[in-house]
Amino acid sequence: MEDSKFFYSNPDSQYGEGVMLDEYNGKWSLVSARQGKDGTVYIQWAYPQARDGSKKPIDKSVPWKVSFGNKEATVSGLRHFLSILEGDAPF
Repeated sequence: MEDSKFFYSNPDSQYGEGVMLDEYNGKWSLVSARQGKDGTVYIQWAYPQARDGSKKPIDKSVPWKVSFGNKEATVSGLRHFLSILEGDAPF
């Protein structure tokens, strides 16, 4: 795995599910991923719906992710969610 990809395994998952912190072109995101029995991490891919209202999936798959932006915005966003989980900030 590359240096800019960090996988966290869900300890309750029997299927190797988890989340990966991923950097691509200076933008950071959390990506749904699974870890195989051999230790290889696989990104989960999704087919978004067409924008014409038909709910038909488009032909191109994209990573199943939540984008944060640059590194500073990512740190700020993750700290925000951490403070909520720790009970320090209101929802």
